[in-house]
Amino acid sequence: MGSIEYQQNNEWKRLTPDLVRRVAGAPCLHPNEVATGLRLVDSDTAAALRDQYCVIKLGQKRADPSEPHRAQQPWPGHAFVAHWDRPEPWRSLSLPQRRRLLCLAASSGHAPSLDAALAQCGCSLIPEVLTAAAAAGNLEGCERLLGEGCFREATSAVEAAGRGGHLQVLQLLLKKAERGARAAYYAVAVRGACAGGQLHVLQWMQDTHGFRPKARHVVLAAEYGQVEVMELLLPQVQAELAPAQPGQDQQGQQDQEMQPGQQGPAPPADASRLHEAFRLLVAITLGCPLEVLQRHYDTLRRWSGGPAAAGHAGHHHQQQQQQEGLGLGLGAAAGNAVANVGGITDWPERQQNRLLMAAAASPAPDWAAKVEFLRSAWGPDAAAAVAEASTGSGIELWGVLFERPDCLARLQHLHSVGVSLATPMLSRYAASAGRPEALAYMWDECGQVDGVSAAALLKDCMFGAGTGEPLVMRFLHGRGFQFTALQAECEAQLGASDATLLFLAEVVVDSMDGEEADAGGMGPRAQEARVEEKEERSQKHWSCAFRNAAERGVSLAVLQALRSRGATVDLEAVAMGGSVEALEWAAAELGADGGGRALQVSRGGTAGHAFACRGHFVLQEGRGSGSWPLYLPLYTCHSVLLGLAKP
Repeated sequence: MGSIEYQQNNEWKRLTPDLVRRVAGAPCLHPNEVATGLRLVDSDTAAALRDQYCVIKLGQKRADPSEPHRAQQPWPGHAFVAHWDRPEPWRSLSLPQRRRLLCLAASSGHAPSLDAALAQCGCSLIPEVLTAAAAAGNLEGCERLLGEGCFREATSAVEAAGRGGHLQVLQLLLKKAERGARAAYYAVAVRGACAGGQLHVLQWMQDTHGFRPKARHVVLAAEYGQVEVMELLLPQVQAELAPAQPGQDQQGQQDQEMQPGQQGPAPPADASRLHEAFRLLVAITLGCPLEVLQRHYDTLRRWSGGPAAAGHAGHHHQQQQQQEGLGLGLGAAAGNAVANVGGITDWPERQQNRLLMAAAASPAPDWAAKVEFLRSAWGPDAAAAVAEASTGSGIELWGVLFERPDCLARLQHLHSVGVSLATPMLSRYAASAGRPEALAYMWDECGQVDGVSAAALLKDCMFGAGTGEPLVMRFLHGRGFQFTALQAECEAQLGASDATLLFLAEVVVDSMDGEEADAGGMGPRAQEARVEEKEERSQKHWSCAFRNAAERGVSLAVLQALRSRGATVDLEAVAMGGSVEALEWAAAELGADGGGRALQVSRGGTAGHAFACRGHFVLQEGRGSGSWPLYLPLYTCHSVLLGLAKP
């Protein structure tokens, strides 16, 4: 046996570094396995793989902040415990980073990793942690978390379990829920199962809790492209969609839908049927493949009415749809776009506008084919009229389109079929989505106003909240757009990324927004007063940006950059969201400024407070008496106090 192992090791040592890298790059090996396994074979292998496999990936990238945190599989459990089951590595992590690491450990399915994270993270249990475990189907982890903390709000966890088809986790969450919340959780579980295409969960909900499908469930399944669920439920809700048969009165429909011994609401009116049928058509156009749209288009268009059926949509039904809501994963814009169909009085042009944009914004790869299918179904004259009016009604689906990675190709296709892209509103959508290539195309090739004027239209638009890199800001800066300290404050308040705030700290030029041009006729004292006013205003904006950013837990580098622009250090804000290292730096800054004052961490008793308890420095997160504590080691308290005590 020993000779065989020796021979294998000897053969491996004969491989050149290039061959070792080719083996490491084989499809059957995950980079985590290489970093935590193959690299450790011997020193030569480690040297060959050092540059390419020096980082262990713990989490999957989230396309949307509303998505659960998901651990990377295979999970490097042994390496995680060896590194993170001690306090030192956590010192440099901000509160959001600690929470994410805890969520990833809960999602990993590796019990020792979750134990280590719970022991060392120094932050409270929030619903996101339970949601991460539920989305991964980690039954043991959910049981552990439910035992550790009181989760009064588990809506997102129930939805994630239903959407992932994790029936045992769902049953656990429903069992542990307070009795008064269970009815709402049943509805959430059904929505999750519809969005995830989990027929077995729907069947269990029907057998156990009496679930009966409604038109909104079919619409939701279609929006998320769950064709099997949509077509299975569609015949069961046809009475909510199809026109009433001649001679069939309302009482007859009610008797047909009710089960023996049950009472139920009256069936929907004709206007409601028109509305629901069109919502389903929009959802299919947005979420389902072309062949599904082709299969249902004629029927649903007939059910959704025609010119003779105009003017029947009621205000009561609009309120009902707003209360029910729609959409779980395509974002609020997509959900509103399907739900806010508007009055049937605008048929057919308004409805056709919405259908065209639903096809263009579809996440399916056949979006262009769906656009062409609709145009051919309407005929050239109608298609041209729709194209001309598609940007005139503030359709929310434009926002969904700009979220697509290939939005430029979609814009080019729409422009080629006659859709005008000259509306300034589209610049705001593109800027908010972080699409500089789309801005350049619309400004330079589609007849929008020139770049400087268009940039002025974006003066109050926020660019950094939903994107990592400040791509749009760099684009605008290159075209002469000037950013202000006020904008840095607003961006920080809305959750701008670290990269965005670092960019603003670098490029913002303190000015009075053109007021200096009028200072020529002023005396020296007046000019000096204006300069002081400018500096005071600028420092106020930078200080507000510092406070907002610190509370969110930005990196130490961002805090230092904001400080370099004149921001006042807010120790409480750093304590609310920053790392131990950031807190010590903030204390040192205050000490260097002669800030020998008592630790002030209470804004009216609502933002938070600090106190010593059981050998820990406890910082209270959140607001009000129901907030959760963030525990930091006692030595941090000592360092803060020592920093403040310096003369």
